[in-house]
Amino acid sequence: MPRPVNGSMLGVDFGTSHTVAVLVRPDGRVLPLLFDGWPVLGSAVHVGVGGEVRVGRDAEFAARQDPSGFEPHPKRWVGDDNLLLAG
Repeated sequence: MPRPVNGSMLGVDFGTSHTVAVLVRPDGRVLPLLFDGWPVLGSAVHVGVGGEVRVGRDAEFAARQDPSGFEPHPKRWVGDDNLLLAG
């Protein structure tokens, strides 16, 4: 269920491989949020050794250097107590 944000509503669909978000303005206009110019964001996540979190394409690039901190489909782990990344 979208939540009001300054009179607008924010809706997020967290998918297995992609995430999308839209903003519904008080006047009814629906605006897709863009991520690097695209209306979809990869759902992948990467946690670096120092604890920095990256998502989407940034996570995929970081995984090339440190694959131990990478999870391409974090939605599969929703409901589990823990997901260990980067030790």
